[in-house]
Amino acid sequence: MVSHMRMFLVVTLLFAAAVQAVSAQDEWRPRRRYRGDGLHVRIAKDYYLPADQVATRPVVIVGGAATIDGTVEDDLIVIGGSVRVGPTAHVRGDLTTVGGEVILADGADVTGQIHDVNVVWPEIRFVLRDWIRGPDRGLWAMFSLLGNIFRLTLVMIAACVLAFVAPAWVGRVARRSGDAPLAAGLTGFAAQVLFVPVLVVVVIGLVITLIGIPLLLLVPFALFGFAVMWLAGFAAVAANVGARFRSRTGGASIDVPVFDVACGVALLGLLSIVGNMLALGPRAFGPAAAACGAAGIAIEYLAWTVGLGAALLAPFRPQWNTQPPPLPSHANASATA
Repeated sequence: MVSHMRMFLVVTLLFAAAVQAVSAQDEWRPRRRYRGDGLHVRIAKDYYLPADQVATRPVVIVGGAATIDGTVEDDLIVIGGSVRVGPTAHVRGDLTTVGGEVILADGADVTGQIHDVNVVWPEIRFVLRDWIRGPDRGLWAMFSLLGNIFRLTLVMIAACVLAFVAPAWVGRVARRSGDAPLAAGLTGFAAQVLFVPVLVVVVIGLVITLIGIPLLLLVPFALFGFAVMWLAGFAAVAANVGARFRSRTGGASIDVPVFDVACGVALLGLLSIVGNMLALGPRAFGPAAAACGAAGIAIEYLAWTVGLGAALLAPFRPQWNTQPPPLPSHANASATA
């Protein structure tokens, strides 16, 4: 009887020890965690799925890279980035990449199809970077030179056409810019600063009033008229510059001939063109090219600003007279008699 009791106690202790060992083993065994919280979307951010986790919904990454070491029960889509599928990874759906690279490790399991779509924009981006920083710097400088010449040519043609069609208007603006350049410059700068706020206030005012809603159709025409007025101001400043260069007397041309406008536009953009041409030379010309380009931009901006202010002030009569008014003809006749 005693031997049977001892045998029963030994078996019970062994069973308890086995249960404790199994429970301890289960406690330290890594458990798989499920990501069942819906669609996984990452924008401009990398995505990582550890080996002990499972994504039950599709995984979509835009503008980032993906590293998969766990299990994806649905599709995996990566746009604008690369995807790495580790040796312990399992992708049950399709694997699609757009503009990236697929890196499959040994042992990776992809049940669905792999779609690797190559696009053109990454190569274009790298080519532009090489033009700016790499050995193709001359091509970028040539492109900038041709673009600048094309821009100045369009402005010259438009200014000459406007001076030919409306010589009296451009002449009044030219006289105002020559008589009061400081006032015109301040007025033009104020107009540039206040243009967007005033436009927003006007549009909002027209929208909130039922009567003003039809007037919104006139806003594009008003913007076009403002652009034409600004071009007239620049043509007037160019006419003054061209007339001073032509006559060398310091006086502006009243009739604003087309030749003076064309010459003035060319002179105003001369430093910009010189800067572009210096950029085509050796790297030692870099500081000089940058200085000429900055000076050319400043000169053109000053001309556009003064021209805008002169065009805005042209309808108003000046409060000063540069010369006394002429005597009437009958007064001259009586004085002679």
